[in-house]
Amino acid sequence: MKNPNSRNKSSLFACALALGVAFFLAACSNVQKVAYRPPSMAGIQKHPLRVALVLDKAFTEYTLGGNKEIYTYPLGDYLRQSALDVARSTFSDVKQFDSIASASQSTESDAILIPKLVKVEARRVGMAWAKREILVVLEWTMKQRASQKTVWLATVEGTASNKVGTGFSMDRRDREAMQAALEDASRKSINAVQSAQEIKAFSRASAAR
Repeated sequence: MKNPNSRNKSSLFACALALGVAFFLAACSNVQKVAYRPPSMAGIQKHPLRVALVLDKAFTEYTLGGNKEIYTYPLGDYLRQSALDVARSTFSDVKQFDSIASASQSTESDAILIPKLVKVEARRVGMAWAKREILVVLEWTMKQRASQKTVWLATVEGTASNKVGTGFSMDRRDREAMQAALEDASRKSINAVQSAQEIKAFSRASAAR
């Protein structure tokens, strides 16, 4: 016959474990905010183009989260500031619009620049010894304003990883990984726009008109 004290101890342990897991999950299910830090723009040569930058609500109000995510990241404002800096650092004149339709009416613009967030993935395996991997995929499209013909299309991937950490450090470590991946995507976006041969050719053709 089992000792009643053993059964009581087992029950207490099970309850304590369940409460601990519930507390851990509740502590992890929170909103994380990533502060925007402007990238270095030293030595960047601008294309002599007047650009209408389209920042729609799907982009500027984007939030990463859901039932399968531990954290909720409101990234829209970060993406907005980043896209503005990418455009302003690589083109001589930039005007902001909230739709392609309104950008198309801008007679003071030569081209339309459209950033699109393709996806943000956050992968985590294991516990304190594992890594949290972040992937940010951005798509950039440039169109002639008048004809809507695509001049240039490119996709960039921002990546970063960090140790998951413990219950005391995992929030900070996750936030650091997200910030690093977003900043990597911003840097790669600037490099992609600046070095695009299609944009250089379009700039020359626009200047010749």
